[in-house]
Amino acid sequence: MPRHCRKLATALFFVVFVIVTAVAQITQPSTAQEATKGAFLLTIFLKHDQSKPHEQINAQLRIRASSRSSRQTESKS
Repeated sequence: MPRHCRKLATALFFVVFVIVTAVAQITQPSTAQEATKGAFLLTIFLKHDQSKPHEQINAQLRIRASSRSSRQTESKS
């Protein structure tokens, strides 16, 4: 790409970036309270239980799933 095309592309990108940023600032709520009204941040940390091998964990999950499905069929009867 010729040098003058790069400069033109960079300038065009900069102009578009400035316009988009200005529009975004205009459409945002005026205060932080309005922006976060009814919203909250939830962070969940998951930890892998490394005391059991993968096969044992899968076996327990299969047992739980089968007991749940058998209870559901009994309750529908």
